[in-house]
Amino acid sequence: MSPQKRKVAVLGSGMAAMSAVFELTQDPAFRDQYDVTVYQMGWRAGGKGASGRNPEYGNRIEEHGLHFWLGFYQNAFRLIRQCYAEANRPLTEAMATWSEALKPSNQMTLEENVDGKWYPWLIEFPANDLLPGDAGHLPSLWEVIGMVLRSLRSLLRDTPVPGKTQITHETFLAEVRTLTREVEVFAEGLFLTGGAVILEDAEKLVNAAFANSMHLDTRLHAAVGGILEQFLKWLWSEVEESIDQDTELRHLWIVMDLGICAILGMLADGVLTGGIKVIDQYDFREWLSKHGATDITVNSAIIKALYDLIFAENDTASAAVMLHGTLRLLFMYSGSIYWRMQSGMGDVIFAPLYEVLKQRGVKFKFFHRATNVGLAPDKKSVASITLAQQVTLKDGDYDPFITVKRMKCWPSHPNYDQIVEGRELQKQKIDLESYWSPWKDVGSVELHRGTDFDDVILGVSLASIPIVAAELVAALPKWKALVDNVKTTTTQASQLWCLPDIAGLGWSYWTEDRALVTSYAEPLDTWADMSHLLVHESWPDDQSPLQISYLCGGMKDPGIPPPSDTSFPARMRQAVYDNTVQFLKTQSQELIPQIVHQDGQIQYDLLADAKDGKGEERLQNQYFRANVEPSERYVLSVKGSTQYRFRSDDTDLSNLYAAGDWTKTGMNAGCIEAAVMSGLRAAAGLSGRPVVIIGENFGEAV
Repeated sequence: MSPQKRKVAVLGSGMAAMSAVFELTQDPAFRDQYDVTVYQMGWRAGGKGASGRNPEYGNRIEEHGLHFWLGFYQNAFRLIRQCYAEANRPLTEAMATWSEALKPSNQMTLEENVDGKWYPWLIEFPANDLLPGDAGHLPSLWEVIGMVLRSLRSLLRDTPVPGKTQITHETFLAEVRTLTREVEVFAEGLFLTGGAVILEDAEKLVNAAFANSMHLDTRLHAAVGGILEQFLKWLWSEVEESIDQDTELRHLWIVMDLGICAILGMLADGVLTGGIKVIDQYDFREWLSKHGATDITVNSAIIKALYDLIFAENDTASAAVMLHGTLRLLFMYSGSIYWRMQSGMGDVIFAPLYEVLKQRGVKFKFFHRATNVGLAPDKKSVASITLAQQVTLKDGDYDPFITVKRMKCWPSHPNYDQIVEGRELQKQKIDLESYWSPWKDVGSVELHRGTDFDDVILGVSLASIPIVAAELVAALPKWKALVDNVKTTTTQASQLWCLPDIAGLGWSYWTEDRALVTSYAEPLDTWADMSHLLVHESWPDDQSPLQISYLCGGMKDPGIPPPSDTSFPARMRQAVYDNTVQFLKTQSQELIPQIVHQDGQIQYDLLADAKDGKGEERLQNQYFRANVEPSERYVLSVKGSTQYRFRSDDTDLSNLYAAGDWTKTGMNAGCIEAAVMSGLRAAAGLSGRPVVIIGENFGEAV
């Protein structure tokens, strides 16, 4: 008689939850030990990463926002590469391999505001021969300092500076006299003549200290800091007179000042000995200013781009999280700095994940919305789960996909023909993913520990926890502290399908790589040319677009009104539409100027519309999304909040494991990599098996 399987109930199917289930069922030897059921409201997996296809508009891809995979997402790439290998799709299917699904990109453009005018700053990042997902370990913070200095030295040598003054050897020796004789021996061999050479010698000092196991000596930190301070004084004397007129020198200064002041802050604040967490109390801009960064740097397009990346422009951003992410982003990427998905995220990520997990025997219960996680009387475990059954399925099971151009895709609406109430849902235009839906559930399901589940993976979003797991928040102090101190915010996104291509629309860099522009004017501060997706959409010939523009940004937080306010989502979508109109009329001239006439009026006839609307109808038929649902709100990394996060396997409940980018992961930021790391840790905690999580301890105290 085979042993009884351990029953696992998974609430939610976002990236963290799916990663947990993938890891839990990864090994066939252990797979038979678990009976896993995933409960998901609505008709699709993906959470904030879900996408859909809209058959009414050329099977266009409709996303929650703008998604890229960064080149340092080692855990996420490793997982998705394993997934595609196991799926073993025939090459006759679209997206049969992971390398078809994700393609490297090396360029991005920052929009720089100088004296009230916008100027594009095109940056080309060097590619390398590494594959994301192959990394075994990450470098130490001291090693990263050497990498930063090497990059700055290379940049300085490629950028002409006036060369009016020099730094002498005696200046350097004054900074190292306080060191031990052992360090002086290798320091005296360095000779400085100024410019890039001082950075080279500083790098040599850093590397030599590491080789001699002296990299934690605070006297050495002071010496390196003194050398770099001297360098910044020299460089400022070289560029100060020209920085307002010379764009190349201004960019050089910003990068140098940012890199060196970050190193100075790490050395001065004990980051190397106490870990990155010691600066979590500071906002990133505040921390850079504390260590000497000039206003031109702190308010630069680079810093704004980093804030835009985590939707922090209207909030503080933890210096610890921002330093961690920036070092990983710029110095630890594999292949390219970012990778573009070649279809919707639902198509290329969540469809193969669902496909593989189903093959492994994982059960999915769509249209089941969690309403309560009930605790045992002693408040030490989960005893029950209550789920609202949203619809009645005709056949008892649900096939979630449609096929578009040889690809399995999630539709933007349920497959109504499989639902008893399908016609009424379609008639009323019910959104089963909405907290404010007026739809009346068809029933309720009660799950009990010991009968229906043994363990629970809570994979819902942070803003949903007070709704789904109110008992946890009321009974357990760490959960109350979490929801009170780790903030979330709303975001917005627009997608525009245009008949001309990107050159016809007037983008200045149309001969370069596909555009990705950020640090632009609020509220739609990021724009991307996503025209590579068109090959996987199916528009009518007379309305076939040649370009797709994705716009996204933060949104003024309206809060979470009661579920009785059923018109709230429509009001928020209208706000996104109004913001897009404002963008097109007043800000698109810097990016796609041909979309408006010289009189500032939008050229609606340049927009593709499968319904061939007239005038403004063509704009209204584009895609606009306000991510205001509790399940969609983005998790922020405000200063001082990291201490309130906890690991996925440290919930204070014996049979509950958390999965979400709101847990403590090492990244501690809202992103795919953090979600995967959280899911992996949840699976390890539940199974008791060790798991390799790249970067989980990066930047911690030594």
